[in-house]
Amino acid sequence: AGETPTAPPFLEITRVVVHPSLAQVFTRQLALRELRLESPRLRINAWKAGGDDLPPFGRGGGAGGGLRLDRLVIQDGEVLLDHERVPVEVDLPDFQGRLDVRRDRALTGRIAFGPGALRFGGAPELQLGAEIALVLEGRRLVVESGHLRATNLDLETRGEIRFGRVLRGEFTLLGPV
Repeated sequence: AGETPTAPPFLEITRVVVHPSLAQVFTRQLALRELRLESPRLRINAWKAGGDDLPPFGRGGGAGGGLRLDRLVIQDGEVLLDHERVPVEVDLPDFQGRLDVRRDRALTGRIAFGPGALRFGGAPELQLGAEIALVLEGRRLVVESGHLRATNLDLETRGEIRFGRVLRGEFTLLGPV
C-alpha cells in the first residue's frame, strides 16, 4: 500500500518463489531452502520538513519467530528514494535472521549471510559475508554491531543510516582491508 489509496505502493514484487525445507517439521523455526524475489521495487519518499511515507510496521510487542534461509536471491531489484533509482542484485547463501517488532514499532534483530554476491547500482559485484545486529526505528537504521568479511577484508562495524531527502550515514570500521 502507499501513503494514500492513489499513491504508488511502498513495496511491490513481481514474483516470489519459495522453496520450503523439511527442517521446519522438526523445529519451531521457519526454514526455507531458497527465497527468490523477482523485480522487487521499494519506494521511499522523505520530506525536507521531516517524516516520510513509510507505512507503520506492526503494533504488537510479541516476539517473532526465527527464520533459517539457505539462500536469498533478489533479481532485478531497485530502491527508489525520492525518485532516485538504485538497482539491486543479491545472491546470498546461508541467510539467517530474526527480526522482532518492539512496542514502539521499531524492528530489532540479527541477520547473517554469505559469503554471497551483492551489487548496488553500477558498482562491481562484491562477494560479501556478514553478521549484523540491527534496529530499524522509523527513518533510522542502526547497526549495533556487525562483522563484514570479503576477499582481503575483515571488518567490525557499527553506525547508522538515516533515510531522508538526503541519505546520510556514519559508520566506524575496524580491521584489515
